[in-house]
Amino acid sequence: MTEIVSKTQGRISQLTKILDGLKDSIVRDNDSYNMQVEKMQHYTRGKLSVEELKSRFGDILNRTKEKEAKAEGIKQTIAQLKNDIEKEKKQQAEREQQRIKREQEEAAKQQELEAKRQAKKEVANSENTIVVAASTEEVVAIEETKLVVAETEPVIEKAELVEVTEEQEEIVATEAENKEEEKVQE
Repeated sequence: MTEIVSKTQGRISQLTKILDGLKDSIVRDNDSYNMQVEKMQHYTRGKLSVEELKSRFGDILNRTKEKEAKAEGIKQTIAQLKNDIEKEKKQQAEREQQRIKREQEEAAKQQELEAKRQAKKEVANSENTIVVAASTEEVVAIEETKLVVAETEPVIEKAELVEVTEEQEEIVATEAENKEEEKVQE
């Protein structure tokens, strides 16, 4: 879990505690308002109208409305933070998938390069070893001056070629160019 998600979840838990406290406070304020109205009705023997009671205890109602507005704002903030967490988790999963995809592509490239290197080595090894087959015929003179042609088995020689580096190839190429220029000048 990323740092952003953990901080956001911490903020959500704090806001949830605040919201619960506001809800309890709203319930207490409503109970207080109702008790004040009942007491006033009892002392005035019901002679006060509802509007007059509201004007006398309007501050309690106003506080309750303010707290309800704050509670609604906190609910919206919590919902927005939860959406932010979901977005962050999706982005994190997407980044993880992209990272895995890049790693797989890199591994595939490495395997491809390794296969090419292996193929080059095999080609180089097969080019470095040249099999020379030579069949020779020997002419043998016998006392009676008869010529006898005897065939011998072919002689197989192996010659190892030395790998040439790029620098050596460049040197050979420049020497060949110089020789060609000399021939052209003559």
